[in-house]
Amino acid sequence: MRARGLGLLLLLGCEEGAQIGQLRPSMILDPPPGTPLGFDPVVIGLSAAGPRIIEVSNDGAASLQLGWRVEGPDQVRVSSFPKNLEAGRTGEIWVRFEPVSPTGTEATRLILESNDPEQAEVSYPLELSAREPCRLSAWPEYLRFQVGQEADIGLLAAGSAPCEVRSLRLDEELFALVDPPELPVVIGPGQELPIRVRHLQRTGRPGVPVRELLIRDQDGQEVKVELEGAYPLFNCVSAFPEKILFPDTTLGFVVNRNITVTNRCNEPAAVTSMAVFFGYHAFVVGGTALPAVVPALGAIDVAIQYRPFDDGGDVGSVFINTDDSARPRLETILEGKAIYPGLRTLPSLDLGPVGFTGSVPSSCGSRVGRLPVWSTGRGPLLIDGVTFNGPDATAFEYLGAELDQQPLAGPGEDLIVPVGRKAELLFRFRPLRADPARHSVRVELHHYDFNGPRFVELVGRAADLSPRSESQVVAPEKVDLLVAVDDSRSMQAEQERLVVAAANFVSYADGLGADYQLAATPGENSGSRAGELRGCVRQDPVLRSIDGTTIEKGDRFGCMMRTGRRGDDQQSALGAAALALKRALFPTAQDPSTAINARFLRPDTRLVIFAASDEDDASRETIPALLDYFRAARGGRADRVQVHALAGTPGQTCADDPFLNPGVRYQAMTTLAGGAFYEICQADYGPYLTDLATRAFVPSGVFTLSGSVDPPSLRVELDGTVLSPGPDYRYDPDARTVSLVVAPALGQVMTASYRGECLR
Repeated sequence: MRARGLGLLLLLGCEEGAQIGQLRPSMILDPPPGTPLGFDPVVIGLSAAGPRIIEVSNDGAASLQLGWRVEGPDQVRVSSFPKNLEAGRTGEIWVRFEPVSPTGTEATRLILESNDPEQAEVSYPLELSAREPCRLSAWPEYLRFQVGQEADIGLLAAGSAPCEVRSLRLDEELFALVDPPELPVVIGPGQELPIRVRHLQRTGRPGVPVRELLIRDQDGQEVKVELEGAYPLFNCVSAFPEKILFPDTTLGFVVNRNITVTNRCNEPAAVTSMAVFFGYHAFVVGGTALPAVVPALGAIDVAIQYRPFDDGGDVGSVFINTDDSARPRLETILEGKAIYPGLRTLPSLDLGPVGFTGSVPSSCGSRVGRLPVWSTGRGPLLIDGVTFNGPDATAFEYLGAELDQQPLAGPGEDLIVPVGRKAELLFRFRPLRADPARHSVRVELHHYDFNGPRFVELVGRAADLSPRSESQVVAPEKVDLLVAVDDSRSMQAEQERLVVAAANFVSYADGLGADYQLAATPGENSGSRAGELRGCVRQDPVLRSIDGTTIEKGDRFGCMMRTGRRGDDQQSALGAAALALKRALFPTAQDPSTAINARFLRPDTRLVIFAASDEDDASRETIPALLDYFRAARGGRADRVQVHALAGTPGQTCADDPFLNPGVRYQAMTTLAGGAFYEICQADYGPYLTDLATRAFVPSGVFTLSGSVDPPSLRVELDGTVLSPGPDYRYDPDARTVSLVVAPALGQVMTASYRGECLR
């Protein structure tokens, strides 16, 4: 053991060059030599770069001896280094970048030296970046402002490095930057960036209003400028009035009012903002530009708008925010009341045939139709838009509106219809094609009667211009009879008389073999069911001529006359009839499960209305307006509508009805409509119902033609006898009807021959 040990000592003591081939170190480096070592950029004096670590291992049989040096600027040092590494051991070399001056473009390398003959010297490129910090300054450091004043602040990059401004922060309630630069913005060394600041308003809080403008650069340093605003006002401003009562206003209309804000101090004040605290559904801050200056010892007006919502009353408050520290918020109470408008019109308008010659638009011109619109509410009706929907929309055009044949509004203008009046909307039709001939479009009327009809269908047809002949056998008019009977307690006896007399009407009609429908509604026109048709228990409310025997129908019609005795004391049989027609004309506006009126009114019948009441009609609409609406249900044709009434005669009393009131409006309606007025005090109403039937079921002397007519070509015959225009018949080109001057007999045949008209 000693010899072996001695031999080993002798071997280790030999010259390194003679024995190195047997025992030598082997250096392994991670990362491998030549790998660049990158350091975080350093801002001198503000930040430091973390160390980079090289792991060194000795995989040889001899001790590894290490050394190091740096080539390049002297800003790198090795803080930890294993000078001697035994075989099989591992160590770490810690390299640190500690600059004291900015780095240049000169390359820097770390060189490692070792006794490993294969890696006696290896190197690592060093990636170094160091710069001077930003030296940002601002001038002036303190500024005083008056309200509305602007001032410049200079930002200077005072050092050798550029400054990048990352943020500009200030109290935006009192101050604002004027045209601020887009951030981040770089200021070159020795250069200046101007920043403009504006003082917006006074503070509403007590004390000197000093705020800071904070400028932050890319190194996280902040520069501060103090901004002193105008001193707060105290108890200078007031608002008048403290309460505004807006006039009752119809939905759709806007009422403007002003609130006066007064400044009694000798420095300007400001209204900074306004807001409706509650009632925002009806009250809106007007067009006043805010913030607004209230001049010293002066006043300004700020606007508030009322847009009515609730007919029970709208209540709200508007708060006026000011820069007065003692009175930062002024309040004005707002009150108003909505008036609901009413709209009635027709579900559709037939603009008739127009000849089509193959060109678009048709060289045969066009036809203009009039859609009646009644204002039936408590306030004027506003229609602020008419729009078309459907593939045939380009065939129709809205031309505006007229009132009493005088222009009321043009296309694109708001249309206002006074209460109780009728306006006419004018639509033009030009056909786009010959087949299919029918053109239709859905028109939406934009208005504020939320329960009123909104959509109307316009219909037109492309006409055939070839000669044609049409015939019609004279028969009794088909009749739809609508009865509106007062359902108050005082009508008990009169209702029972009508029950008994009802069979007279049915007997006469069945004797003629007439086609009819009968329906009844109570005489009140308020409530959710007003105008709804009422039938007998478990019976359809619409009685048709084919529904049973004459006796059965007479009994059932009499039962329908018994409309009840629980209605309001104030009755409106004419208004109830109008509501019943509205329900029939616009069934889609109602709950489909209760839209029973839709089965009543047929398109080709004479409409007969019979109203019965022991007091005067209390409808809101005027008599002419109601009659217009009744006639409009039949296309505006007066000859297709009858209105009759059973009521008290003005100036007379009824012995068995102490509650009787004269039916002045009923008498006015029958006079205007050419109907019968029956005295309610009579004990037997049978003759009245028979007379009603004789008036309703007359031979039809009206012949409606299917196409447009070139008037000179029209030839009319009755049982082969040629009739003369004027003495024998009249032709209405708008309705396309031939009306005989003398009523024909039942069974006679009317014939019309004509050529289609090309409108020019």
